[in-house]
Amino acid sequence: MVAAPCNPTTNDNAHMNEIRPRLFLGSIHSAIDRASLIERGITHIVSVAEADIGHRQRVRLSSSQDDPCHRLIVAVPDVVSTRLDRHFDACSAFISEGLKEGGVLVHCKAGQSRSPTVVIAHLMREERWATNKALRFVQQRRPSVQPNLGFMEQLRALEVRLGLSDDEDSGSDDDQEVEADEEASPTAESADDSDVVSAIDVQVDVPSDLFGSNETRLRCERLRKRFQGLRSPAAASTILGLAAPLRKRRYQ
Repeated sequence: MVAAPCNPTTNDNAHMNEIRPRLFLGSIHSAIDRASLIERGITHIVSVAEADIGHRQRVRLSSSQDDPCHRLIVAVPDVVSTRLDRHFDACSAFISEGLKEGGVLVHCKAGQSRSPTVVIAHLMREERWATNKALRFVQQRRPSVQPNLGFMEQLRALEVRLGLSDDEDSGSDDDQEVEADEEASPTAESADDSDVVSAIDVQVDVPSDLFGSNETRLRCERLRKRFQGLRSPAAASTILGLAAPLRKRRYQ
């Protein structure tokens, strides 16, 4: 199961990156490295990965003697059709709660798609940042971050729902804060620009009909027209004409 107890391992610090003070993003290895968790004061862990938690998609586990970490498990696969946005509010509330008590780690399997999406959504809610700005901010601290196309679409829907816009915050104090953080961040200085995914490229590649709603609508329209055709007098006469020999044979 993904939410394993905090057991000591020999993993180094590369599995975990600090996005905001006491807010960390990492892979599954970081979630089971007890030494690193204790060193960073992490008390809350969000696990966004495939896990067996019964019929539910989300469950919260309190700390215990065996596992001192509070955990929120979101059992979802990393595919474009996954509705991760249904868990944005719960994850953000859990992160905010954890930051009041200590450090928070958000992780998935590789720390590239599912968990970064949750962190980006949290930054959008708390910092009032548009999708592109929040994505750039996270990528500067963890260059491997690349949410899948479905998650990017859900983040842009969140942007609309929160009333955020790239135009509104262009050149604002928040932009200057992001740039200042990027210059001051050791991770940002050492990151290769070729490893950072452009938010614009991600946006361009999003299909116009990601979930096939247009195809479904056209199919329903064809079925409706076919049904109306069967109800016409001409079609009724044809059907009765075909059935006449059968009735005649039955009564002979």
